[in-house]
Amino acid sequence: MKRSTCIVFYVSAHGLGHWAQVAPVMARLMRKQPSLRLILRSSLPPHEIRARLPGPVEQTSATVDVGVIQRDAISEDWQATLAALKRFHSVWEQRVFREAQWLINMRAQLVVSNISPLGLAAAQRVGLPNLALGSLNWHEVYAPFLSPAEPLMEQIRLAYTQCDLLLKLPLSMPMSAFPHHHSTGLIGRKPSMPIRETLNMLGQTQQGKHLALVMFGGSKAPPFELASLGAMQDWSFFMPSDRHEFAGKPGNVHIIDTRRLPIHELMALADVVVCKPGYGTLAEAWLTQTPVCYVPRPHFPEYPFLRDWLKQHAPSHEMPLHAFRLGDWLEHLDKVRMSPKRYPHVEADGDREAAKVILELASA
Repeated sequence: MKRSTCIVFYVSAHGLGHWAQVAPVMARLMRKQPSLRLILRSSLPPHEIRARLPGPVEQTSATVDVGVIQRDAISEDWQATLAALKRFHSVWEQRVFREAQWLINMRAQLVVSNISPLGLAAAQRVGLPNLALGSLNWHEVYAPFLSPAEPLMEQIRLAYTQCDLLLKLPLSMPMSAFPHHHSTGLIGRKPSMPIRETLNMLGQTQQGKHLALVMFGGSKAPPFELASLGAMQDWSFFMPSDRHEFAGKPGNVHIIDTRRLPIHELMALADVVVCKPGYGTLAEAWLTQTPVCYVPRPHFPEYPFLRDWLKQHAPSHEMPLHAFRLGDWLEHLDKVRMSPKRYPHVEADGDREAAKVILELASA
């Protein structure tokens, strides 16, 4: 009996944007060629995996990179990040050897990485075709904080430069570490639920009000004065969270269970999304033409490129950090809501392009 082709996807667990890029590609591959064996190698929580890929997923939990350690939802802890990086890379050769052996044991035939250097290095060690997919890379992210002569920077650089091909998504930062790259269309979710059905699921909470989708917090306390939002009675605020309630939550703030109402469905109804700039949120805002009120991330190297794109192409406005933390949002929400700017046309076909390239490499 012919063995199923095995493709291993290495996905960073730093935020959810990496998985937002990979999940639609895996879903398309599953539909196009159900006999494929697709393995997800990541430390992403299972509920986050299911949120974007509801079908059965073969996951092997592993830490595949360090990413960037967050102090809270909007600020990074670079001291902790650099310490963790040095620990992770101090045994790099052993990690690559173990990972290469694991790929052999899994009988992998192709590796796709977003955007773990470890997965690429392990594939290269055993001569497997290896493909990168993404809009940022750790070499560029760490470059402002580490010397190019730092051994770990050289380890990351080599994994990237020896990669067979990078599929570079829109909204990307520079990807100069990858000599071979191909630009693709956007990868993101489009709403599929009828608007009336979405409105019914929201009940009467938003009638006659402007709707803001607030993309911060998760299961932690919001990084702003929640009670202050109560003063903006012309607005309803919807916050995705693992928790049912937050202490001091005013009546115009509503917690959304994304298992019941996915973010991209709600995005289509929002007058504004309030967020820190990141691929997953911006891609879905672009696809739904939703204005973006964003908070600066001055110490995250990807931020200047996303900010510049927003200023040039999107109905958007940067809310100062002090106003964000105080919950003093009204002026900024109104400003972006009234923006005359419109997004450029975009084809959300990046998952189709990526799946085609992956299948070609896997069968070569």
